Amino acid sequence: MNGQRVFRGVTASLFAVLVLALAVPAQAQMGSVKGRVVDEAGKPVPDADVVFDFVGGDVDRQFKGKTNAKGEFIRAGLLVAGGRWRITVTTKDGKSGRSEDLDVPTGSVFAIPDIVIKPGKVAPAAADSKMSKEEAERINKRNAELEKRFNESKADLEAGNYDAAILKLEEVAKAIEKCGACYIRIGDAYTKKKDLPAAEKAFLTAISFDEKNPDPYSALSTIYNEQKKFDEATKMSQKAADLIAASGGAVDPVAVYNQGVILWNQGKGPEAAAAFQRAVTANPKNPDAQYMLGLTLFSSGKPAEAKAPLQEYLKLAPTGTNAEAAKQLLAAIK
Repeated sequence: MNGQRVFRGVTASLFAVLVLALAVPAQAQMGSVKGRVVDEAGKPVPDADVVFDFVGGDVDRQFKGKTNAKGEFIRAGLLVAGGRWRITVTTKDGKSGRSEDLDVPTGSVFAIPDIVIKPGKVAPAAADSKMSKEEAERINKRNAELEKRFNESKADLEAGNYDAAILKLEEVAKAIEKCGACYIRIGDAYTKKKDLPAAEKAFLTAISFDEKNPDPYSALSTIYNEQKKFDEATKMSQKAADLIAASGGAVDPVAVYNQGVILWNQGKGPEAAAAFQRAVTANPKNPDAQYMLGLTLFSSGKPAEAKAPLQEYLKLAPTGTNAEAAKQLLAAIK
């Protein structure tokens, strides 16, 4: 049995988040940055003072913080357009280090290379420079063109013009560094073309850009399930679920449904039933999840427990694909 689509897809709004990292918007866009401070031997430096300065823009911004016991720091609420950021680190024993000319994107937290501290003060910062009006207009025009291409790719996908969609997305991906959203949609296009190796490559590329996005993992679980690579499918599905849980998000009913499908295909009835139960709890209006819960419970020797979800399936989809099978199972239970 094939699983349902397991990722929500890339919306135009998500792409806009990527583009706005380069644009000069009318309203301020914010980003986040994280990093680590180490000494010349590579050991983490705790309790160092970290100063974040916005330079080269029309406004002045400065934030201060400290490294934790592991030498790490994180800062949210940083402007992402109209200037760049400089991070200066100093310690109580007179050492310092700097990372500058940082173009902080929106979206996931931007990780920068380790800042290495050395004895003495850092050299004076490079002269700040403001972006010219002409340069800002050029960037905004180019970003508008890229967003148009990205949106057109969605229409191509819906029309079945998969090759046209891929060409547009590849053009955008060349222009925007680490465009994970592009490769998720490229993977979707290849999946619909039934070119699963190419789809797998695209989703793995998206993961290499952002390991915290659950969508490409979910998509890979579907691909591996269709290829009967059930161990890999299970790992990808579980990874997606773990990321959603770690981010504080609610249980994704589609992701846990697919976990159930994968486990069922592996012959793990009780484990599949547990997954389908989570899917039903997350979305009781999904008839397929209700049917599969009933089927797996029945097959696991729990016919009495299977009765309610099978009856619910028939309420939700009285003429559905599995309606006749559900009636036969209910008749056997009686």
